[in-house]
Amino acid sequence: MTYNKNGVQVTAFLVDHGTLEPAWGYRIDYGGRSVMISGDTTVTENLYTYGKGTDLILQEVLSPAMMDYINSIFNAKQVAKVVSYHTKVDDAADIFKKSEPRLAVYYHTGANPASVESLITATEKVYQGRVEVSHDLFQIRIGDEITTHDMSPALK
Repeated sequence: MTYNKNGVQVTAFLVDHGTLEPAWGYRIDYGGRSVMISGDTTVTENLYTYGKGTDLILQEVLSPAMMDYINSIFNAKQVAKVVSYHTKVDDAADIFKKSEPRLAVYYHTGANPASVESLITATEKVYQGRVEVSHDLFQIRIGDEITTHDMSPALK
C-alpha cells in the first residue's frame, strides 16, 4: 500500500506482531532520502526488503537488559509471548548489516544506560555501522550528513 503526493512516497508493508494483525512497518521516500520504520515486529523479510539502502532505519528492539528484566518477572510461556511480538537485538543487527543504512537507530526500548550499553555492545558483534539509541526528544536530521541531537535535559 503506497501513498504518493507532492514527492512524498510512504509505503506501508506488513510486519509480524504476533496475533496482533495486521501490523505495519513504513518506508518513507522524499527528495532522494529514505527512512524505514519497523513498527512492532519480529524479524520479517519485509524489514530487509524495505530497509535496503535507506538513509535511516528506525528499528524497535528488545535490549539484552530488557530481556533480563522480562525473564525476571514473567514465566517462560509469558516470555515467549513477549519475544514473539518484538525484534531481538541479534536479529536487528542482522537487518542493519544486510540493509546497510547510513544510520541505524533503535527505538521502543529503555534508554537507560544499561539498556543503551547492552544494545550497542550486542549490535557491534554483528554490525559495525553507525548505531544510536533513541529516547524522548531525540532528533534526527537527514541530509548529506545525518546528524542527531539530544533535546532531553534529563539525559544530559
